[in-house]
Amino acid sequence: MKNCIENTFMNTSVKNQSYHINHFSISVPLDYSDQNSQNIDIHLEEITYKDNKENNLPYLVYIQGGPGFERPQIENISGWLDIALKSYKVLLFDQRGTGKSYPITNKLIQKIDTNKQLAFLSNFRADSIVRDLEAIREKLNVKQWALLGQSFGGFCIMTYLSHYPDSIIKAFVTGGIPPIDIHPDDVYRATFKKTKEKNKQFFNKYPDLQKKVQCIANFIQNNEVKLPNGQLFTVEQFQIAGMYLGQEGGAQKLHEIIDDGYNYLRANSLLSDAFLNEMLSIQVFQTNPLYIILHEAIYCEGFASNWSAESVRNSLEEFNFKVGSPFYFTGEMVFPWMLSQMKMLKHFEGVGNQIAQKNNWKHLYDINQLKNNKVPVAAFVYKEDMYVDYELSQQTIQHIANLTQIVHSSYEHNAIKIHGKEIFEALEKI
Repeated sequence: MKNCIENTFMNTSVKNQSYHINHFSISVPLDYSDQNSQNIDIHLEEITYKDNKENNLPYLVYIQGGPGFERPQIENISGWLDIALKSYKVLLFDQRGTGKSYPITNKLIQKIDTNKQLAFLSNFRADSIVRDLEAIREKLNVKQWALLGQSFGGFCIMTYLSHYPDSIIKAFVTGGIPPIDIHPDDVYRATFKKTKEKNKQFFNKYPDLQKKVQCIANFIQNNEVKLPNGQLFTVEQFQIAGMYLGQEGGAQKLHEIIDDGYNYLRANSLLSDAFLNEMLSIQVFQTNPLYIILHEAIYCEGFASNWSAESVRNSLEEFNFKVGSPFYFTGEMVFPWMLSQMKMLKHFEGVGNQIAQKNNWKHLYDINQLKNNKVPVAAFVYKEDMYVDYELSQQTIQHIANLTQIVHSSYEHNAIKIHGKEIFEALEKI
């Protein structure tokens, strides 16, 4: 492993707070099981207060949600960051395959032999991310550090606790207690159930919208509608706007999008550029393809997903739109048609289907280690979470020693972004 590179410094201010940021990269093996593996660079940001004279603070590593998304912008985490920096040096990083850490892109996958793509992309799950963090910790000569994981970041923390507990002082988890030893079919039955509840709440709150979404869906189904990138827009793509229903403020946002889209359609007999641009913007994973490719694989330990969400959806008639029937949005699920319909994902279709059929995934969690866990874990869990099911989280928590949870009855999955200060302060007190 080579030394830290790209050591650059900058100062920035957000909401009247001045931060000192050290940008650097550390080289790690792409494949930890191969002694001859090529190396990839993991990009990191070390953040401290500009005027902080304390150099001996421990590190707090933030592991963002995903899979397949890069570190957040500071302005999106300043709520909890300002509190954390009083006790820690905060380390952000782009998980492998994202941001500046060897990003997986449409162009990159085309350069890789089709026979090697499956083995290549299998190196980007939580087990490899945790190995990266261990390599970084050793390179920085840090004995132990604290962890904060949001959503998929919490999944990564459970993998970390399973395999390298001695490296962790304390772990904080927000909306990220994973189901363990549960097939993805059971995960998606639970999340579709919660998504159906969110749909009912949404349409009860805005009763005029059901006829409007049906009108829009009918138009999409009976006309050739193109998104701004030239991609054919389908009803299935419209349904994934239900992602908003699992976010605080998302229902209001979705209401406004639908209302504006319907009014324009009624007046002009076509969908507006603004509406179609909103629909494209929801498909942010087109530039972060690992989200689609590995989303179901994060639940797999020794078995294949076989496009689990699609299988469960096909058994739920209400989520398969038919003219004259109520319209239901889907949520945080991935489907095989995404790889054939979405313009920037088409080169991933072959390997995506191979990953869905892969049945020899390594185990991410050591349940015996978690049952005997000595590391203090503080978790914020959301009863209304549409992305990470509350009941499945409770099943897992029963098997993790030394974990204390705070259950919130109204926060949504993205609460750390909106209520970061209150959440981190509460977790720190545990």
